[in-house]
Amino acid sequence: MKDMEKADIELIKKVFWDYKIDDDEIEKNLEALSRGVISDQWFFLRILENFTWHFLIKLIPQKVLLTLLTDEMISKIRSKRRREDLANTKSLLQNRPLPFPRWDHINDERTRHGLLSNRWYGVK
Repeated sequence: MKDMEKADIELIKKVFWDYKIDDDEIEKNLEALSRGVISDQWFFLRILENFTWHFLIKLIPQKVLLTLLTDEMISKIRSKRRREDLANTKSLLQNRPLPFPRWDHINDERTRHGLLSNRWYGVK
């Protein structure tokens, strides 16, 4: 195993902080995912929820990852924003149009919780 791969496995182990998982199990799951087989759905969902797209395609070839990333699998991701991000990424890479933007952005949850806190808005 290369040093970089060992570092990747150590990074993956941190995501499974609440579960004892050994290197062999991680390698077995990643190898299955690289072949296009989801042997452990919980493992796949956990790495989808926690890693960037660039790290995911480092672990799993992009074409295989796009086939594994079904609408059903995306719907099982806990974070709504992460579901949207992965669905949009998948659409872009498959040359499909993105969903139509919502024009009521003033009431959108993301815009109400911006970078600045409410205390700055009260300055007179």
